[in-house]
Amino acid sequence: MLELDHYLNALERKPRAVMHAAVVRQLPWVYARAKEMLCQDRHDGYREFCQILLLHREFAARDVETAIKTALAKKTLSLATVRQILVNHTALPTPRAVQVPKVLANYTVSAPDASRYDALLGVSV
Repeated sequence: MLELDHYLNALERKPRAVMHAAVVRQLPWVYARAKEMLCQDRHDGYREFCQILLLHREFAARDVETAIKTALAKKTLSLATVRQILVNHTALPTPRAVQVPKVLANYTVSAPDASRYDALLGVSV
């Protein structure tokens, strides 16, 4: 079985090679469908497909595959869409709540007096 990672540099240099590369033919069906969709409407669709494959450098293979499936289901397949789906699903988790020390728990801050800004600007209210 061929490893896509081993071919990414070559595909980046020669994007048209994605049309017939053995490593691309062995990928799951979703990749073949993506290539077909991108190439049927545009003569240079192979370039965008190659850029989608290059997303494997930044994201896990299963995440890229899932993002392509999602884009296909929404009928919005493009590099930008796949990348955005990946970014949305791999965003950092929400940070956990920070415990406030008891010394600061009852501390309050008054609202600022906005009229001070008017005084700085020389505006009288």
